[in-house]
Amino acid sequence: MNIGNIYIINLTLIINLFDAFYFILNYFSGVVGESVIWIPAGIGLGMLLVLGAQYWPFLFVGAAFGEMGGGHDLLMGMQLAFGGLLGCFAAYFLLARNFKFNLHLQSLGDYGRLLGASVVGATTATTLRGGNRGNWSST
Repeated sequence: MNIGNIYIINLTLIINLFDAFYFILNYFSGVVGESVIWIPAGIGLGMLLVLGAQYWPFLFVGAAFGEMGGGHDLLMGMQLAFGGLLGCFAAYFLLARNFKFNLHLQSLGDYGRLLGASVVGATTATTLRGGNRGNWSST
């Protein structure tokens, strides 16, 4: 695969991730961006598992632009994207390095490992992102 095709694929991934963030933040979240579902985290984890960790900058840019599309400024969007990205990396490293995880999900154990790593990743992302979401100026 030549370098031009790689950049086209990466640009497409950024645009799709931005669209997912924008859609979720505008149609399935409250005033400060809280949401019961967070599909972009699954998209980010899937991207890391399938393509590898070398694509993290594209995931970060797509997440930051998506947060900006949800109404945040650049700095806040980057902070929220960073927290979400660290959650994706926590799940990725558990699955890719520590668990005996098969990407093709061929056993019930693979689903359990995915669920366990996703809980760890979601807890990490929520812990890092949670304090940034509130309105601290009113306290």
